[in-house]
Amino acid sequence: MSDLFSQLGIDWKLLLAQIVNFTILAIVLTKFLYKPIIKTLEERKKRVANDIEKSNELEIKLKEALNTKDEILASARRESEKLIKQTEKNASDLKTSLMKEASEEADKIRVEAKKQIEGDREKTMQELKRELGGLVAKTVEKAIGDVSDKNMQNKMVEDALNKAR
Repeated sequence: MSDLFSQLGIDWKLLLAQIVNFTILAIVLTKFLYKPIIKTLEERKKRVANDIEKSNELEIKLKEALNTKDEILASARRESEKLIKQTEKNASDLKTSLMKEASEEADKIRVEAKKQIEGDREKTMQELKRELGGLVAKTVEKAIGDVSDKNMQNKMVEDALNKAR
């Protein structure tokens, strides 16, 4: 075999030394270079996977928060519309109540004014009748004063007063 190597121009001692050197180099590179690089790459791969997972979780939480926000806003909108409608109803009821009270008060004032006017009218009529009666009596007395006696005068004055009423 040595002849074969010699004929091919290969020094088997040198080849053996090269194989040993290559093996040592492969062991050293594997231990000090390849393994740390592979370990670093694996750690980086895990970190990236973790970051992607966290990003997905945060995206889900963000969607949930946006949905919750939309629900809260919709609920607040419904509640505010409900309050506005209730306030409008209360205002309408209050307006109706105040209008009714004002109408009742106006009717009361009208009735009282009518009573007052009727009372004043009655009083004025009584005063007019009294004055008219006095004027009629004086006029009748003057007209018939010399003609008849006192009883006749009183009777005529009374008849004139009854006709005037």
